[in-house]
Amino acid sequence: MTSETPWLSTQEEHLWRRWTQLNAELSATLQREMQTDAKLSLSDYEVLVHLTDSPEGRVRVSELALLLQWERSRVSHHLTRMEHRGGSVLGVLNISLTAVATSSRSSGHRS
Repeated sequence: MTSETPWLSTQEEHLWRRWTQLNAELSATLQREMQTDAKLSLSDYEVLVHLTDSPEGRVRVSELALLLQWERSRVSHHLTRMEHRGGSVLGVLNISLTAVATSSRSSGHRS
C-alpha cells in the first residue's frame, strides 16, 4: 500500500474491526443455537428454507446451487451428508437430481 492509497481512520478501523467481530459472534451463536435446538447446521437450515419455499417442496440441485451461491458439487455432497445423518429430513432423487423436503415423522413426500 502506498501513502497515496486512502485507508481507514483510527475510528473507522476500530468500527470496522468491531463490526467483523460482532458478525463472527452472531454467526457462531446462531450456529450453536440451531445445532442445539434443531440438530441442524445453518447450512442445513438454508437448504431446507429453499426447499420449503418451493410449493412442491422440491428444487433441482442446479437451481439450489444458484439459490445458495454454492458450487453444484458442494450442494450434492451436503445433501448426501444431510441424508446420511438420519431422521430423513431430506430425500434426494438421484434420477432427476432434485432435492425433496420430507419429514422423518411421515411417510412419503411433502405435498
